Amino acid sequence: MNGGAMNNYYFSGSLASVDNKFVDFEDSGIPVDIYNNEYENPKVNIESASRSIMLNSENILDSSYNSDIPSCDGLYSSQYYCDEPKIDSKTYEYEGCQKNNTVLVNCYVREGVECSGSKTFYQFKSCYYTNGYHFSVALGLSVFLGICGIDRMYLGYVGYGLFKLFTIGGFGFLWVYDILLISLQIVIPRDGSNYIVGSDGPRSIHFLRNNNTYNAF
Repeated sequence: MNGGAMNNYYFSGSLASVDNKFVDFEDSGIPVDIYNNEYENPKVNIESASRSIMLNSENILDSSYNSDIPSCDGLYSSQYYCDEPKIDSKTYEYEGCQKNNTVLVNCYVREGVECSGSKTFYQFKSCYYTNGYHFSVALGLSVFLGICGIDRMYLGYVGYGLFKLFTIGGFGFLWVYDILLISLQIVIPRDGSNYIVGSDGPRSIHFLRNNNTYNAF
């Protein structure tokens, strides 16, 4: 400040600073002498500015604390539990299983676990999507009628089945080959669904090694 004259500063924000001095202007655009703490508006004083600084500091601390709280839908599996889907009496698989082999279930945060967001959320659970193809039927057709390609036709591979029909099971080679593939469930229905194997039937599970499954090996 030169010559003792008051320098007027206009601000529109709620908190401004000049030379490390903070003042709360309450969005009013009030002229102020920063160096002498003199205000043209007598309603504004240093005490209100101090209170504003304290409130802003508390908000910063609260924000930092809340940022450390994990989201409720990002908790460890031991910190929440989910509903068990109902079992279909015909397929013995979860009801509502989708083509991507998942079913949506309700999950709940366990008591005493702190997280941000709703403590009731949804999560996808693995299941086996089926579309009416029975493993026992496919294997039986392959053993007894596979030489005619009926097994492949049953699974939706009509062209392949006709080829086996006209070549007498690929001269017997494709007949034996398909018995092996179907028994190991390497060949599945053409629509990508899984076999219906019953409540205690054999289920072939294929593991893929990737970034999501490396912990299993």
